[in-house]
Amino acid sequence: MNKLDKVVLMFVLALLTMTCGPSSSAHDQNRNKNEFNKQEKAVPIAVQKPRRGMAYAYYATTAVLEAEHRAEIRAKTGGVILDLFVEEGDLLKKGATMLKLEDSDQKLKLKQARLTFQQAQKEFKRHTKMKNTGVLSQELYEQSENNYLQASADLEVAELNLSYTEVKAPLAGICVKRRVDLGTHIDLGTPLFDIMDMDPMLLRVHVPANRMDEIELGQELEMSIDSTGDRLKGVIQLISPIVDSETGTVKITAAVRNYPDSVRPGDFAEIRLITEKKEDAMLVPSIAVFEEKGQSVVFIAVQGKAVRKAVTVGLVTEKETEILTGIDMNDHIVVKGQRGLRDGQKVTILDTGEDQTVK
Repeated sequence: MNKLDKVVLMFVLALLTMTCGPSSSAHDQNRNKNEFNKQEKAVPIAVQKPRRGMAYAYYATTAVLEAEHRAEIRAKTGGVILDLFVEEGDLLKKGATMLKLEDSDQKLKLKQARLTFQQAQKEFKRHTKMKNTGVLSQELYEQSENNYLQASADLEVAELNLSYTEVKAPLAGICVKRRVDLGTHIDLGTPLFDIMDMDPMLLRVHVPANRMDEIELGQELEMSIDSTGDRLKGVIQLISPIVDSETGTVKITAAVRNYPDSVRPGDFAEIRLITEKKEDAMLVPSIAVFEEKGQSVVFIAVQGKAVRKAVTVGLVTEKETEILTGIDMNDHIVVKGQRGLRDGQKVTILDTGEDQTVK
């Protein structure tokens, strides 16, 4: 091979190296990229095991708290208010004096009525003896008797009018409104105070008639007070014997006791009337259960993969759902990240625990 042939050969070899080298490298890069894309990313999830507890069903409604008894106190006689013993918010015992009226006029009338009565009584006794001896006519005797009876009635009225100058609480409770001021002249029938007996307070709930087979006297209900957030319990004490023909509902009255001072009549309450309870039920967070093609479904985590499980549900509440079949107590239920999961998809557990709060 001469010198020229060697140069040509070297040039061809260099050309082949430049052509084949880069193409092979690009091919390897594309192959690695495809293999990377084929690797499925693990979905981050949180899991929680089922727990055993009380499952329940309820009827939800709303109501307004009411005082059991309410009294509007009005004046039974007229006069000027001399003393006020009660302010709004005061607790009262039955019979407690609430205000005192000027009573000189009533005392004078009582004195006159007593004198008239004593005179009529004395006269009637004398006439009775005369009638018994036959020296008094029947007509005069009856007239004397009527005078005595009328004087007795007038005395009772005068005594009552004097007693009405002291206004007393007709029931135990709390003064919720004072309508008059010291020194005011009032007349017969003037509104004076409003009193409420708030132990217990009442809730009147209207339940559809077709659910009344779930309701009974003594049944417990739960409530959340809108203004304070307090959670209280009540007990059904009255069930109406009739159905409201306009609404198709039955009125139920529940008593609420042992409530904090912050809870007052007029407060709005969200009611849950417990209609069924089941002890030792298998419970999972309701957020973990969803419907798919007419089935209730949960996902469980098994060896780094999501496994779809069809389940049979029992009692359902906003927070927890009873599971009858489909899983067991040792399964790790997916409670976060389950939406969009596929059966068999890779998962990575970021959070787990029996007392996990689902957010």
